[in-house]
Amino acid sequence: MAKKQNPLRAKLIPATSTPLGFAEVFQELKKKIQEARISAAVAINQQLIKLYWEMGKTIFESQQIQKWGSRDVESLGNELQKAFPGISGFSRSNLFKMRSFYLSYEKVSQTVRQFEELPVAQIPWGHKSSWLRRSKMLKNVSGTPT
Repeated sequence: MAKKQNPLRAKLIPATSTPLGFAEVFQELKKKIQEARISAAVAINQQLIKLYWEMGKTIFESQQIQKWGSRDVESLGNELQKAFPGISGFSRSNLFKMRSFYLSYEKVSQTVRQFEELPVAQIPWGHKSSWLRRSKMLKNVSGTPT
């Protein structure tokens, strides 16, 4: 005995053959989605890099003007972590990396005016952090003060 097909169910199931141009539209939209995701990631990275540079500047200035010490920077990191639970990156060592990042580029006059346009703004923070660590190690090995 053959099963009766529910007429409502038949309307909900898509046809097995694809319409004309379906593959091309699918590929085009897939490409647009991928490009948009990359553009969004780059924009987020640029904003984070700018934020980290500004945070480094603020920390450096606080140390110079208000005579902040290492413990003050650590306390700042702890308070930031409490204020933004679930967001990492505010540890004492990371705040000092932000400070080093600022100091690495503070003398470049273009930095202040056109930070987003500099190639350094395109490099992810993890790469910069690694570069700063290696740079400090090289200075220590060469005897140049850090």
